[in-house]
Amino acid sequence: MSNRIVSARKSSVRMVVAAITLALTPMISHAQGFSGLFNTGVNGTGTPLAAGSVDSHYQTVENGFSQAFVVNNAAPYVFDANSRYIWQQADGQPTNVTRTFRTTFTIDAGYNPLTAVLNGRWSTDNTGLDILLNGASSGFSSGGFGAFTAFSFNTGFLAGLNTLDFVVNDFGVISSLAVTDLDGVAQLTVPTNVVPEPSAVALMGAGLTALGFVAHRRKRRA
Repeated sequence: MSNRIVSARKSSVRMVVAAITLALTPMISHAQGFSGLFNTGVNGTGTPLAAGSVDSHYQTVENGFSQAFVVNNAAPYVFDANSRYIWQQADGQPTNVTRTFRTTFTIDAGYNPLTAVLNGRWSTDNTGLDILLNGASSGFSSGGFGAFTAFSFNTGFLAGLNTLDFVVNDFGVISSLAVTDLDGVAQLTVPTNVVPEPSAVALMGAGLTALGFVAHRRKRRA
């Protein structure tokens, strides 16, 4: 048997195996599954806002859920290229208070909230007291504005709308909060028995037919 025939047969078998493998693989793509996650002080595309701008993604709970502002003078703080410091007012006032800043996000339809994971980092002036997911305390704290402190959630998520509250206590002069690297991932809700789509069934049938043809040719040449 010539090398050309052997090579052609091997190529045919590889194509058939690939086709069958693809057909038997559930056609499920995994995406993030989160919508509406934003760092502090950014616009709808994630670009940092100018000082004094309204942050439409965060609200001050104690001030009647009014929109937060990007702080004008945050020079002493550690900075991140993907976020800005915010507070109740653009001048970092009031001080000597505890304020809660709320943002909301959605776990998209078709994604399982039990598989969700949310990560981020925060920096506060002065102390980050807690982060609440859907009203439940996490115990996460921030030591101040000299560095960003990481946090992570893997429980407590709801299907659909979720709330995330950052509680900050200030000692005086100026106040602020920064949240960065906010990112979430959830897995698709997959049925117990995954039924291949019609296109997958057709592809599998074509692969089996081709495999039978190759076997028949081998038998005739034997």
